[in-house]
Amino acid sequence: MHNTVKNLLDIENNINTYLNKLNINNNPKIIAVSKTFKIDKILPLIEHGHIDYGENKVQEAIEKWTEIKKINSNIKLHMIGKLQTNKVKFAVQIFDYIHSVDSEKLG
Repeated sequence: MHNTVKNLLDIENNINTYLNKLNINNNPKIIAVSKTFKIDKILPLIEHGHIDYGENKVQEAIEKWTEIKKINSNIKLHMIGKLQTNKVKFAVQIFDYIHSVDSEKLG
């Protein structure tokens, strides 16, 4: 098993252990922050079936994820960095979620 997948499984198990201890029946969404990682480091997680990934730069996300999202349409990409006004039109084309709206101008 690839080390990255093992780490993700360990994190999932730890979260589930704490949720069980707290008697919470909830399935949290784990967003793997993939910023700065090359796609070859992320592929094991994709192959394992993980679908939520976080990026903080629009251009990097476009370069890294455009082809992967065509092949794996279930992947959900999260914008987690500061979104510049001039990048909004590109961000809405690649990201499924934008968590970083910090200005009324962006709305």
